[in-house]
Amino acid sequence: MIGWVGSPATATGRSGACASRAHTYTEIAARYGVSRQAIHQIASRGEKQPPPPLIPALCRAARGLLGWTQGDLAAAIGKRIPCISDFERGYGLSPRDAAAIIMAFERAGVTLEVSDAYVGVRLATRQSR
Repeated sequence: MIGWVGSPATATGRSGACASRAHTYTEIAARYGVSRQAIHQIASRGEKQPPPPLIPALCRAARGLLGWTQGDLAAAIGKRIPCISDFERGYGLSPRDAAAIIMAFERAGVTLEVSDAYVGVRLATRQSR
């Protein structure tokens, strides 16, 4: 059972065999604005927290950190440029596209960070041999 702090699963008091894992994944995915499959992947990797909600400012900051254009990001997720530009201007983004963007940034070494105190991006440094 996934037990993220403040997640719907812990808030409703569900536990153990009584909870439907698929239903819990759906609730958590809806709360964090990502796909149910992304939550399942996170849980299967044993991570403690779901990915941060993707907001336009984080997307622009991560692209800037990588030196990517909107076209580069669109190509990385298999979408067209208007999908990215519309999102960065404040229009909606599907949970599937948000998860794809987050995964593209993670593959490139960028971590999106959201907490009560700040929102930011971090570029992983490569270890020298």
